Amino acid sequence: MRFFIKPISLIVLLLCVALAHGQHTVSGVVADSITTSPVEFANVIIKPQGGDSIIAGTITDLDGKFELSNIANGNYDLFLSFIGYNQKVMPITVAGKLELGQVAFAPSSTALDVAEVVAHKQLIVKNSEKTVYNVAQDPTNQVGNAEDVLRNMPGVSIDSKGNVSIIGKQGVRVLVDGKPNALAENNLQAFLKSIPANSIESIEIITNPSARYDAEGNAGIINIKLKKGKADGFNTNLSVGYGILDRYNSNVALNYRKKKVNVFGSYAFQKSKTYNRYIEDRIITVDDSLSFYKLDSKGTQRYMNNNVKAGLDWFVNDKATLTYTIGSNFSKGKWYSDATSTNRNGLQEVVADYESINDSKNNNTTISNSINYTQKLDTSGQELVLVLMHTYVDGSDGADMTSAAFDPMGNYVEALSLHRQTRGTSDINNMVGQLDYVYIFKKGKVKGHKIDAGLKNETTLNNNTFDAYQVFSGNAVYDSLLSNSFNYRENIGALYAMYSGSVKDKFSWSAGLRGEHTFIKSNNNSVNRKYFSLFPNVSLGYNFSEKNNTSVSYSRRVQRPQFSQLNNSISYTDQYSTWEGNPLLQPSFTDVLSASHTLMVKEHMFVLEAIGQWQRANFSETSWIDSNRITRGGVVNGANRQMLALNLYYKLQLTKWWDLQMNHNYNYSHFDFAEGINTGSLSGSGYNLWMATSFRFWKNTTFEINGWMNTGGPMSQGRSLPVGVINASIKKTFLKDDKLSVSIAARNMAQSMKWRWEINNTGLQNQGSWHNIDRVVMFTVSYQLSGKIMQRQGQDNDRLGGGGR
Repeated sequence: MRFFIKPISLIVLLLCVALAHGQHTVSGVVADSITTSPVEFANVIIKPQGGDSIIAGTITDLDGKFELSNIANGNYDLFLSFIGYNQKVMPITVAGKLELGQVAFAPSSTALDVAEVVAHKQLIVKNSEKTVYNVAQDPTNQVGNAEDVLRNMPGVSIDSKGNVSIIGKQGVRVLVDGKPNALAENNLQAFLKSIPANSIESIEIITNPSARYDAEGNAGIINIKLKKGKADGFNTNLSVGYGILDRYNSNVALNYRKKKVNVFGSYAFQKSKTYNRYIEDRIITVDDSLSFYKLDSKGTQRYMNNNVKAGLDWFVNDKATLTYTIGSNFSKGKWYSDATSTNRNGLQEVVADYESINDSKNNNTTISNSINYTQKLDTSGQELVLVLMHTYVDGSDGADMTSAAFDPMGNYVEALSLHRQTRGTSDINNMVGQLDYVYIFKKGKVKGHKIDAGLKNETTLNNNTFDAYQVFSGNAVYDSLLSNSFNYRENIGALYAMYSGSVKDKFSWSAGLRGEHTFIKSNNNSVNRKYFSLFPNVSLGYNFSEKNNTSVSYSRRVQRPQFSQLNNSISYTDQYSTWEGNPLLQPSFTDVLSASHTLMVKEHMFVLEAIGQWQRANFSETSWIDSNRITRGGVVNGANRQMLALNLYYKLQLTKWWDLQMNHNYNYSHFDFAEGINTGSLSGSGYNLWMATSFRFWKNTTFEINGWMNTGGPMSQGRSLPVGVINASIKKTFLKDDKLSVSIAARNMAQSMKWRWEINNTGLQNQGSWHNIDRVVMFTVSYQLSGKIMQRQGQDNDRLGGGGR
């Protein structure tokens, strides 16, 4: 929204005059004439034709939109200006409400430096549709990876297993540059760890997506935008970082554009080493027999990721653009844990002690190709977009788990000991074809109204093997009972239509309907299914003024199982603690109703949101006990959930050099009783606080403190307990136009990221914790050559990942 940003280069004057012939509005969308991307924060001014006095002025919002009010009938000149673009003067005639549609804005023919504009982007920009977190502006979030960044965003929570929720809602669709990504399906946590934080330009949170988006994602959509280039000539941005605890990252983004051709590419590298501690205290009852089990595991995680992307834009003419992009991700992970555990009887007497070592590793290679063709059909915004994508994923993993058992006297007991090895492979082919059309009415009472329509087909071929071996005296024996193969074919066909418009610049609406047909065929008959679903979306908005508006919306969403959740392979911490897939997992549907009100008071912003969610058979991270007293974990269709959330965000510009942002989220949830998941219905509330404050001083130096905490809250079979983190950073820019920047950032300073929970299920009571021991101080240096890298728009599948593994 345009009033979120206080321009540095221009003080916009708004003169209200009383004119005899009526007052009207002038609106439009400013877009790059070559890439067709919206131009954010461009200055828009109206002057009398041939005159110098300013009649009205504003800046464009995140979607390039602008609106000028109180314009009398007459002839005017509309001026567009922005660093890196040629100033544009456009004669207009106002004789009523004037909607200009898309206004083409030509980049400068020389590589102009846009550092001044980028440097003053706000950290967070919110409007009624989405929240944008400008990661590149925050030195604290140049440390770590995308998971670390998301944990520091208002309204977003990530638990110890990498499950992401938005304003208390679970089930998230992750996009990269507007496209689904082929690494996230198997393991969203590993996927987020594969994206270095310093390669991210911004992250968008869309809590109520329209019908043009896939219906996947009960909580909404997270869109990660990576750093890219589009300025003329040769441009590059280089960033390198080093941190304690064996952490390294680097990122380079570059492009070369001349006339009708733009060549772009990027490379990001990340290496990290973190420690953790996992503790569980279990009270187990089987056949009225009581026993106790205590587990204490210390682990080390190592990740190394290489992300490469390259592409070519061909600007066929002023209305047509063809883009080809190829991208690859090469990731390696290693996990080593050393666990001690004790099995006690009902009298708390030691039955056996165990010493378990788990050594595992995984490798993933992803290669994606995409072709995008955009055809502008006229100057009003009518366009046709064709997208073709193919993604191939090759994954492998292996684990070696040894667990030695000892009696109460400390003697080794071979009969209770276990040595097991597992090997897995997966390969996936994902094909997507998508066609989108936008039509804007030019005449009559419906002038300016818009129709969006499109269709999409996505096919996934997924082949996996899982081999398990029991090791006796150094000899590995194949275990056919635990081994399996998992072949999976899924096709999702979708069709959508939307209609949107406004009345008298006050009342606006959008209504859409998306239909999706899902067909699944597998060698495991429990997975096979076929169904058709409709997903309506309605949004209404009212502007009391430019700085005071409200909206209400409704949508229906779905959360489909990830392939790894369906595959019934098993992983082990020790012989009494397992995690396994569930081929019986069904899709979960959710209805979401939300309302939002935004108010600007001078330079301060306040956003209040209320969200109601009704979710059926939600996905639950569940633990249960079997007849052998083994605690098994997995994802199941859990109890129905009803949730009410209230969210208050505000940004206070306390002085010219000091600002404060806070986000308060309160949510109340009720989980119905579900046999095998809990012992009765569960209700309760939780509170989440996010805070960031920054101080600007001494020649472009910025100091920031940020952090978050939550009180925990109810889960489908228990409750999570309080956890929180505090971070700090300082950044200083050097050289002309701030081309060189140096930052020092400290993350998790109090070493307080310790997740704790309580579980109460039939036969199992469990208190556990997962402590991320990852305090780090990171030094980062960034340099821009031939101007700042500006963002170019760009849509790989997040349900795929490393396959069913």
